[in-house]
Amino acid sequence: METIKLLHRCNKHLKITPKYWSGLLIGIALLFATQAKAQIWGGGQAHYQYARFSVSGNSWGIAGGTALGEGIFGITVYNGTLYFAASIAGVTNISDKLYTYKLPSGPLGVVVKAGTSSQYVFRSRGQIEATKEGKIFSIGASFEIQSWDIAARTLTNHTTTLNITPGTPQPSFTGSDLGGYDGSNLYYFVRNTVYGGPSTLCKYNIATNTISTLSTTITAPSLSKPIVYLKGAIYYGESLNFYKYDLKRNKESLVSSTVSANDIYGLTTDGTKLYASSYQGFKSYDFTTKTWTGHGTPFTPNLFPLAYDGSLTPPVVTASVKAATCTGQTVNSDAQLVLNSYDYGSLRVGYSIGSTYTGPAYATATTLTAAPMTLVSNLTNPASGVNQPYTIRIFKSATIYTDKTMLLGSTSCGSADLTVTVSTTPQTANKGEVLTYTFTAKNQGPNDVPDAVANINIPSNVTLLNASPSQGTYNISTQKWDIGLLANGVSKTLTVSVKVN
Repeated sequence: METIKLLHRCNKHLKITPKYWSGLLIGIALLFATQAKAQIWGGGQAHYQYARFSVSGNSWGIAGGTALGEGIFGITVYNGTLYFAASIAGVTNISDKLYTYKLPSGPLGVVVKAGTSSQYVFRSRGQIEATKEGKIFSIGASFEIQSWDIAARTLTNHTTTLNITPGTPQPSFTGSDLGGYDGSNLYYFVRNTVYGGPSTLCKYNIATNTISTLSTTITAPSLSKPIVYLKGAIYYGESLNFYKYDLKRNKESLVSSTVSANDIYGLTTDGTKLYASSYQGFKSYDFTTKTWTGHGTPFTPNLFPLAYDGSLTPPVVTASVKAATCTGQTVNSDAQLVLNSYDYGSLRVGYSIGSTYTGPAYATATTLTAAPMTLVSNLTNPASGVNQPYTIRIFKSATIYTDKTMLLGSTSCGSADLTVTVSTTPQTANKGEVLTYTFTAKNQGPNDVPDAVANINIPSNVTLLNASPSQGTYNISTQKWDIGLLANGVSKTLTVSVKVN
């Protein structure tokens, strides 16, 4: 009787070409190019002056004025310029002019004036809103949605219905605000003809130029109805009460009943707090402490719209690098710089090699598109062991920008270790009996193996009955197991049944 005892548990180390090896990806500190502080701007509805509030300094100051007697009804900021709608006739609740004020200190200019041209009739009834499309939206004198294209200098009336027909709820007689910009939509209220009755909350989609109704049971806002969008909800005030409407849940809730103001006439946010103006002063609401804090009164009486000047703060940005890939043992020149996200008001971007930005200035930098945005996709792979710095600059204006430096690591297309071990069932067998070999191929790394091949040695004193790989194919003649892709740390098996001769 012949006994075969398989004692070999040999390990065969094969050098295999990996698919690719991602280099080290590191993002390092932001470098701010300006120390300009954020400010909140306000315009007197019963006054011709406009003022600014320093958030860091907690103080108001009169910034300038329009023509004597012109009331200011709507304020917004775009690309470092303040835009505000003013009424030639003073307190008429309809604006006739659209002013510009180059931040932070002027000069003052007029871009739209009623009656100068058939297309230049900006008749805003209240709150105006600048959007990423480079347009300023408002509700006009006839309750139409208007937009002023800043670059083209054209005024467009998008709709004249606003979901209003005779006998149905009408916009407030004191003005109609179009605000709460969420990046795609603007919001406004339509009030019931009965003073103090419920209001209808409507949404205007900019891309599709369509209107939809969100709710018909909103608590009636005060005479003037500013709206602000923040983190999935819009906020608005009515007399002493302050409300939130959750856009995902389609539900209104009371935020605070301690505003201590007759009516809220201006409302804005810096992304963390809400700021409101009224007859009784200017206050901020802290969501953490759920309290209001007073900040003085720039006008008496204190009636004015508000706008947060985010263009004076450096952009908030996230970016990343993608290492080069491999084709066999060859490194491709396809490393990338990717801009993952940026805040509203960011307009252009450039990049350069090194830890100090030397790329294009604002005027010739690339216009930002929807994030994520691939800035370059054909960077050369750095030398082995080298982390090449690249610096991205995101602009809000020529002087307001953020630099972000990242390190692109080197991609290595070297080899990987493939270990093959074998076990048998049963451990011993007599002539004529069947044995089962189980071969296990494992990639010990450090790289993936795109085309792993293992040589399988079957003893000469057995007859092969069956071979079954968990992946790939086994050639009986050559005794080669073509495994295919074998990722780092992954194992595959080949089961072989033999008869002892």
